Amino acid sequence: MKKFIIAIIMLPLLMFVSADIQAQAGNSGSPRTGIQAVQKCHETAGGVQTGFYAVYVYRVGKTDEQTLLGTFKADGTSYTPPAGTITLGSCSSAAGGGGIDSFDYSFQLLPMCDSATYDFNRLIREKCNSLTDVCTTTNVGDYDLSMVAYTLTGTVSAGYCTSNAIYRDMAPDLYEIANTQAFNFDYYSIHIQNVGTKSFTLTMNAATVTILPGGEWWCNAFYNETTKKVEFCPSYTITGTGIEALVSNVTKHTN
Repeated sequence: MKKFIIAIIMLPLLMFVSADIQAQAGNSGSPRTGIQAVQKCHETAGGVQTGFYAVYVYRVGKTDEQTLLGTFKADGTSYTPPAGTITLGSCSSAAGGGGIDSFDYSFQLLPMCDSATYDFNRLIREKCNSLTDVCTTTNVGDYDLSMVAYTLTGTVSAGYCTSNAIYRDMAPDLYEIANTQAFNFDYYSIHIQNVGTKSFTLTMNAATVTILPGGEWWCNAFYNETTKKVEFCPSYTITGTGIEALVSNVTKHTN
């Protein structure tokens, strides 16, 4: 029986880092969009303090990656600080939200579907009593995928609409490749396996490697802390004739 040497061929592996941004106030995000709620304190010239949160939106890979969505009090109501001094952190006076407080506040961004057709994001404020573990939730606002205020048109359900691309591209596209084929997109992830008995070549970024029978290669997008952008896996080409390549891609979404 002919024996094949199983080789694992791997270009430098790109480690995946979540694009959702963590913050002191507690956050979550929909795919490719994250939020950060920063606690601040406003003080007037007369010494009156008001605690509030500045909620920032992060949309990695966009020209406007970080934008201020709005400023809100702990109860979720909109708040525009008047003239005065703004400092980071909680206020020192109890009236301004300082002192001992048994409540924890957080802002979350939830993926939603309107009328089984329109994807949008819902910003909520959650208030939890750390003594009783009882939580209450307030809807702060609805926003489209570009984070512009959105008006509902029909029935709302949790999660993005299953009929839309932003939902579908969360699952990989699977291919069985028998001959040369190019894949010309940016990808969140790539996984290539040689499940046949013939070698084939993989070309990416002007570099070419040989994938032996039983070998595999993979790539995952990662978040670059220096550029504040997601570095996607690039386009690539599989070259060969009569080969058996099993390919799994998750394509970058364009919205």
